Parts: sequence; C-alpha cells; structure tokens
Amino acid sequence: MNTAFKAFIRNYKKRSVIYSITIGGFAISMAVFFFIVAFIINEKKVDKHIPNVESMYRMVTRGFVKESPLDVAEIAQNTIPAIDQICVYTKEYVMFDYEKVSEKIQLLTVDDRFFNMFPVIAKRGSIWSEGSKNEVLITEEYAEKIFKGDDPIGKTVIIGGKHAKQVVGVINNPTKYSSLQYQVIHPLQNDLFNVCWPGRNGGAYKLNTAFCLSPAMNVDTVRSHLDKALGRYTLNRLKDRDNNFVQAYSEIYFSNAFDEHRHANVQLIKLLTYIAIVILLLAILNYINLSTASNLERFKEVCIRKTNGAHNLEIIRQFLSESFMACIIALVLSIGLIALLSPVFSTILDQDFNAIKQLGDMKMIGMVIITFIFVGLITGIVPALIAASYSPIQLLHHRVKRSGFAVRSIFNSIQFVVTIVLIICLLVINEQIEYAKTKDYGFNKEQLLSIRTEGKAHEQIKSIADELKKYAAIDDVTTSMGIPLHVEFSRSGRMRVENDEIDFMLGELRVDENFIQTYKIPLLLGRNVREEDWNTGLINETCFKELEWKNLDNKRLWGTQIVGVVKDFHSRSLNNKIGNIVLRYENADYNGYDYITVKMNGQAIPETMAHIKSVIKEFDPYVNLDFKFFDERINLLYHKEEKQAKAIRFYAIITILISLMGLIGMVEFASKNKTKEIGIRKVSGAHIWQVILHLIKTFGLGGLAAFIIAVPVAYYVMNKWLENFAYKTEISWWIFALAGIIALGIAFITVGWQSWKAATRNPVEALRYE
Repeated sequence: MNTAFKAFIRNYKKRSVIYSITIGGFAISMAVFFFIVAFIINEKKVDKHIPNVESMYRMVTRGFVKESPLDVAEIAQNTIPAIDQICVYTKEYVMFDYEKVSEKIQLLTVDDRFFNMFPVIAKRGSIWSEGSKNEVLITEEYAEKIFKGDDPIGKTVIIGGKHAKQVVGVINNPTKYSSLQYQVIHPLQNDLFNVCWPGRNGGAYKLNTAFCLSPAMNVDTVRSHLDKALGRYTLNRLKDRDNNFVQAYSEIYFSNAFDEHRHANVQLIKLLTYIAIVILLLAILNYINLSTASNLERFKEVCIRKTNGAHNLEIIRQFLSESFMACIIALVLSIGLIALLSPVFSTILDQDFNAIKQLGDMKMIGMVIITFIFVGLITGIVPALIAASYSPIQLLHHRVKRSGFAVRSIFNSIQFVVTIVLIICLLVINEQIEYAKTKDYGFNKEQLLSIRTEGKAHEQIKSIADELKKYAAIDDVTTSMGIPLHVEFSRSGRMRVENDEIDFMLGELRVDENFIQTYKIPLLLGRNVREEDWNTGLINETCFKELEWKNLDNKRLWGTQIVGVVKDFHSRSLNNKIGNIVLRYENADYNGYDYITVKMNGQAIPETMAHIKSVIKEFDPYVNLDFKFFDERINLLYHKEEKQAKAIRFYAIITILISLMGLIGMVEFASKNKTKEIGIRKVSGAHIWQVILHLIKTFGLGGLAAFIIAVPVAYYVMNKWLENFAYKTEISWWIFALAGIIALGIAFITVGWQSWKAATRNPVEALRYE
C-alpha cells in the first residue's frame, strides 16, 4: 500500500495537470450524483412512517351518486374478504376563524377508523368521542400559531365560515414525510361536510377509502370485487371510465393524480436522475481517456517493472490502487462541494433540502460505497488491462500503437454530443416557456387583476364588486365561480349530436353579465347574458362546433338556455387543448361565486391596489386575500417547466465544465506528444497561427462529428417533450445552430488557448525535449 501511495504521488507530480483534471472532474460529478441520489432517497421516505404502509392501499370513489356514500367502507369490508382494516377521508381548503384570525386551512375530514391506521396522537386533550359532529382536532404547530401559548382545549372555532366547532385535542404535526398534510381534523358524519357538491341526480362526491389487506391476501382480489360491490353507489358518466380504482398507498406521492395529497415532481426527478448518471459516466470516460493517454508516457516504468519480473497482476493492482486513491480524494472533495453548493441545489429543487444530513442515512452510505467501488474498478481496470497487455519487447522498442488517439477522440466526441444535446434542450424549453407566456390566451390579460375571496368577503362578493366599480381608475369589474386558466367545475356525460351519441366533457364557469366585457372575449354569435336572465349561458366556438349546431334557436345544454357563442379562450395551461366551455349565468344571489376580476386602466396602479384592499377589508377586516395579475397566474402555470430549465441550465454548465476539463487534458497530452513535430515546423518557418490551426484541426473534426450526431438526438428528445403541450413552439433551425456555436466555440477557445501555449514554446527546447 505504501509503494502504491508513493507511486501515486510520483505520477501526480509528473502529470499534475491531467491528475488534477481527472480528480476535479470526479469530485464535481460525484457531488452532483450523490446530491441527486440523496434527494431521491429522501423522497422515497414519504409515507413510510405509516404502520403497515406496505399492505395499505387507497380506493378512490368519484362520480355522481344517488345515496350517501358513507356506507362504502362498510360494504367493501363486508363483501371483500381481502380487506382487514378500512377508513374514509377527504381533504379540503376551507376558512378557519377564531377571534381576529381568518384564513384558509387544510381541513382533513375523517371517520373514526382513520386513527386506527394513521399515526395521529393526542398531545393534549383527546381524540373526539364516537359519533361527534362538532368537535375538531388541531395540530401542535397550528395551535401555537393561532392560540399563541394559550390552552386551545374547549375553545370554539368557526370552520367553513359558519360551522361552530369545539377544539377537543391537540395532535402531533403531520411529518414532512407525509403526503397528506393538514392543520385541522374534522369528523366525517352524515352531513357530509365538505364532501358533497349538489348535482341534478344526487350529489357529486369525492371520497378516499384507505384499507389494509388481510395477511396473505392479494390486492387483485379487491380490484376484481370493487365495481360489483360499489356499483349501485356510482353512476359512470363516460364509457370505459372507472369511477373506482385501487392504488398502493406508497405510490400516491409519485403519481400524477390531482387529489388531496402532495405529489413529487416525477418529471424533474427523472430528468435529474438521467443527467446525474450521464455526468458520472462523463467523468469516468475522462479518467479512462486521460489515463490511457498518459500510459504512453509510462513506457519506461512499466517496462522496467516487467523486465524485473513483475506479473500482469501486479501492474493491474498498481493501476487499480492509483484509481482508488484518486476516487478517495474526489470523494472527500465532493462532500465539500455538496456542502458548498447545497443552496444552489435547493434553489433548483425549489425546496429546503439538507443533503449533508442525508449522507448519514444507511441507504445513502450504501450507495456511496457501491458508487466508490464501481467507479474505482471501472476507471482502474481499463487502463490497467491496456498497460498490462504490452510485452517488455514492445515497450523497449516503442512498438506500441499510438492509434489509441482515435478512440480517445471518440470519447471526447461523446462528451460533446451530451453537451450539445443539453444546450439544445435548454434552448427549446426556454423557447416553449417564452411562447407560453406571450401567447394570446383568447382574452386581454393586460392590467387584469383577479382576487379570490374568502370568508365574509366571499359571502358579500356582489356588494364588493359594486363598490369597486365606482373607482375612477377601474374600467370594469366582474364576479365569477372560477376564472380562465382555473376552471373549478366540469361535467361529463352522454350527449346526442344529430343521430349519434357521444361522450361529452363540459367545463363550466359561472359568470355575471360583465364577464366577457371585462375579459374582452369577443362575442361571435347571439347575445350576452343579461342581468334579468335566469339560467342562461354562453358557449365557446369549440363547443358550438362539437354539438354541430347551426344556430341558437331554443338551444339548451343540460338545462341551460344557450344565448350566445364566444371566441375560444384557454381555460387551462397550454398542455391541454381548448375544450368545451359554458359561461353560465343564474341570477341566483351569486352563491358559490369566489372570484372578483378587476380591469384597471393603467393609471396609479399602486393607489388602485391599495383602494381595492381597503374596500374588501371594510367587509371583512381579517380576511387574507389572493391577489394576482394574470401575468403572474400564467407564470405559475409553467413553474414546473421553469424548474426543469433551471436544472438543465445548471447541469449543462457542469457537463460543459467536465467536457472542457477532459479537452484540456487531451490537448495537454497531444501538445506534449507533438512537441518534436511542433519544433520542426517552427524551425522550418511555420508561423504560430499555423501551428495553432494544425492542433485545432486535430480536435475540430471530432467536434463537428459530435454536432452531427447531437442534432437528431436532441430533436427526438425535444419532440417527445413537446408532446406534453397541445400548443407548442416550433423547433427552429437557429436553436441547433446556436447550440453548436456555443459548444464548439467554447471548445475551440479552450483548444486554441492550450495550442497557443504549445506553439509559443522555444523550438530549441522543443527539439531538445525528446
């Protein structure tokens, strides 16, 4: 071991540039790799704190029902023998009022069996008594925030703006590793508080049923009996669409369902995983590339050892020892880089994540050990086998083929392929985000402010709107349930069109008579709704075309008289096609309307904002309001894509850095290998720029080949990514050209700088070098 260490130090001194580059590349790539692995392991901990989570599943029941679905759990447990324990829960965002506090909270509504399956513990007080309707539990953190150290037990709070409830217990906070977050827990009873929305055929319900399997039972048994057991409770509205489905509870966090649970950004995790692996592989390629190149300088060392009787196994052992020593140094440096770059990583992930603390996790320690062994073996064994394959006679007569430069050029080209692909991906994603933010959404979003009301302000929304209309800097005001880009209600069912019956989806916005005027949505046919109307509506042109109507004479859509057709506007992000939309007006005391939209005229905006807030505060002094201009709302729609762009931008920089480090090493080696040739050229009258061009040409062909390979790869990858958008930008030729110019430009500057150093050396020293 001591001999190997001395050999490593000796070789490092002789080839300090190459060794520094390989170790630096390893350190950077390991830091990125370990951070991402630590993040993924941390994400995998979500919901693992729940007892028996491996045998727990979630059964989701959605749809219209004619009876109360509270018996769903009993029916499932009594008719499906595979179910051991079961409970029902749902979560909503509702208003919480206590004295001067009025804010929206996460309310979890559960039945009594919930506490048998989930780790909820009463820290003070107790869990409510069986059959209670008016008692609630509050988490420790939220109790401290609201009651400021006072004992909350026995205090009366208002839930949902009108329901008086008594606090009977303070419970533990849901851990950060729980996908189900809440501040208050409320009992689920026959009043179906916050579980039911009225419908024509009963109620529209959304209930989650969690259950544990009996020992040695299979979940497929539950799936096979589910629809039969619950069929009379749900009415499927679309053909081939299951209203009931079963999902492993441990998979909820990593699913893309729109429900009560927190969910991981699966796309970002996949992206980070791919890039981390690629970066680690690039560092490995760098090491192998530079090590095999430097082997040609170690002829005498290997030759002397073999001549003195060293076996191939000893040569291999020496190279492996050097590789592991380099990995140990890189590993130590990588931990320092993780600590240093943690704020950058946390910004990319958009969450506070302590990677250093995560390194103490046993799974993480195991991953570090496996990665260390794998990298050490791979990076050591390849150069070792090449060096051991030379015979002493070949080494003494310098008959070793130097054509390995071609293989090393291929390695460099692979690095440039990855770099150019990442740059193209980054440019396309940025282009799509810019396209999404600047696209015409079918309404005028300039100076358009939307305000989501809560509590007393929500109950007096019409009065607030009337008061705001009086202000000179406000052009128009409208109230609605939902707004463009945030449709809160939709229906589905069968619709007869001509002589055919089709599956029909309809998004619904409830509006007043000022809606299309405020949003500047063009009216294409018919008239606008009027204040004196009752249950009339406007449909968009997509809906008009799908229904194949020729006119609006006596046309009704699911009970609503349609009086006009408006131009299409986007009701959701550009990921989705424009669907069927109805703007429905009831003239029925504005029940359920939750948004006020204000069209400003652009004058004195700060003063106007202050006036709006003061007006609303007059109606509800303690309300917390959600104020957003539509430009902000559009930006939020593409937050996920912007995080992806941030991640790619950061890792593209890392990839370019690693590629350039490898390139510097290769130019360093090539210039040394061509020292005699450079000296002869200069003595023969060659100018410095001619020598530089000669060296650049050596690497230029590889860079050009990399660009030719990278273009179709990036085009395919970005085409697949853009399939997530119904409306998307074109992948223009200039994106590929710019990516090539950036990557090759950086490479040529690097090669040119190294080549200039070699070309400006004294030719006498160059000729004397060998």
